[in-house]
Amino acid sequence: MILHVNYLPQARKAAAKEVVPTLFSLLEEGWGDPSLLAHLRAHLDWIQYRHNFREAVTVRRTFTGRGEPLPPIELAIDVRQARPETFREELIRALNLIRSDRELHDGVIVEPFGVCRSSVIWGFNRLFWHHLPAWEEAAGHSYDQALPGGKSDANHPEAVADAVADFWTLLRDLEGRNQLPAEIFVLEIGVGTGKRARLWLDRFRALDAERGSGFYPRLRFLLSDYSMPVLDKAMAALGDHKDVASFLVLDALNPFRTLSFLRYKILYVHLTNVYDNLPTEELVRRDGRYYLVEVRAYLPARDAARIGEAFGVPPGDLARTIAKFLEIGPDYFPDRTRGVAFWREVWDPKSSARPRSSTTISTTARSAESSPWPPSA
Repeated sequence: MILHVNYLPQARKAAAKEVVPTLFSLLEEGWGDPSLLAHLRAHLDWIQYRHNFREAVTVRRTFTGRGEPLPPIELAIDVRQARPETFREELIRALNLIRSDRELHDGVIVEPFGVCRSSVIWGFNRLFWHHLPAWEEAAGHSYDQALPGGKSDANHPEAVADAVADFWTLLRDLEGRNQLPAEIFVLEIGVGTGKRARLWLDRFRALDAERGSGFYPRLRFLLSDYSMPVLDKAMAALGDHKDVASFLVLDALNPFRTLSFLRYKILYVHLTNVYDNLPTEELVRRDGRYYLVEVRAYLPARDAARIGEAFGVPPGDLARTIAKFLEIGPDYFPDRTRGVAFWREVWDPKSSARPRSSTTISTTARSAESSPWPPSA
């Protein structure tokens, strides 16, 4: 067995020290099949977001393009979720799955295996941003409070002031060479609450007034996002800067669809937590071979039964109901409030007062052998 210890913050090193001995003690007790241990790899990670779709211990299997099993088999262990009181039981379940070659879950499958970008997880992501006010009303707080630490690193006043100073210097240099256009276009992608845009504009206006450069009235500050509720929030946050601001619905996967008329005109672009949070496909390199990662969302049996009973949906109909819900939104239920409640329960049972060890929608992952990469010329 190969043990990979990936990035672990200082605070979780103690947990890692408990995980490793537990793993090895179970293997010594005979829980692992000796014929499989030669191909077993254990990965210790620490996932940044407390609420995610991984379980504390996940089994990942590898297959050929024809669906035939291949080594290696992996145990993905999230040290952040691993708890001494439950980790041994979770690890035994995972080792039993490997030994018995059973399915990777005991719940209701929500979708077939497929690439990450096509998963229903991203359907829920779109639902969240398009119906943000309904979610925030039910949660009782703004979405940005779910960020690690409850705030974004993009809003540090000193960092904003440095960015403004650098941009002002660029404008002065362009003006000195008679290359500064009459309109100064600035673009922000993924505006969040609008707090950073407000800080940036406040600082730019103050610096412009201090140095008498006259750049501020020429600004055309473009705030863009693909969520109208987010743009509405940002608009309210800008206060008296609205005269120099415009708001655009923009798909970050294809920004030229919206911005092609501004080609070569935008002098400054800022984005935070955008492109690293867009749907992607994943490739894995193992022993010199490349594999395409496939995922599948499912509802653990205990949660499927609870949700089905609470909302009058038989467990056998849950996958179809979720698919329809993602198409329609909270109004799928006659009572919109009940629709939001269904959404929140399926998405994240940790939002309720009942203690739970994992999120409701979890994912199983497998790696399918891909064509050689990079492709030959």
